[in-house]
Amino acid sequence: MIKTRIIETAIDENGNSYIFLDKEQTGWDLPGHTITDLFFSEQCPPDMLATNHEMEDKNFNLKPNQLRFFRSDIFPTKPVYDKLPSDEKPKDFKTLFYHSTTTVDYVMVTRGEIVMIVADKKVTLKAGDVVIQRGAAHAWHNYTNEVATIMGVMIGVELPKQFKRIDTVQPD
Repeated sequence: MIKTRIIETAIDENGNSYIFLDKEQTGWDLPGHTITDLFFSEQCPPDMLATNHEMEDKNFNLKPNQLRFFRSDIFPTKPVYDKLPSDEKPKDFKTLFYHSTTTVDYVMVTRGEIVMIVADKKVTLKAGDVVIQRGAAHAWHNYTNEVATIMGVMIGVELPKQFKRIDTVQPD
């Protein structure tokens, strides 16, 4: 089970700094991924005096001005694909986990190597690489034998008319 330690600081009514929260957050699973929600706010920018909100809906499609800080541990993709029942396997392997979100995302690879698939392009990303994801349908694949990790911030936006929603990986 993957856990992430979260330390949240705050200021009191007199402006004095303190540690508000120090806890381990457990992730939740999707096929091939463990998602850990680190921070969620109903508004962007967040209110400095407000505390973290628990996400009630794990859906990746945020409402406009909602903000989510997350960690995603991405397991090797081929074994996940091989374990899927034949009626759940996409005909084209590259479309496994292919999706779009109603957000602008700022994502950094923090461990390992992953491949981002957008349309007919594949981009190999390594630790330290950053992706600014602006509504494009995409998939994250891991073609190595080690778990890779991305961390990012998702901000819900008003959708342009040309946005195409593709929901192949939304949680139940």
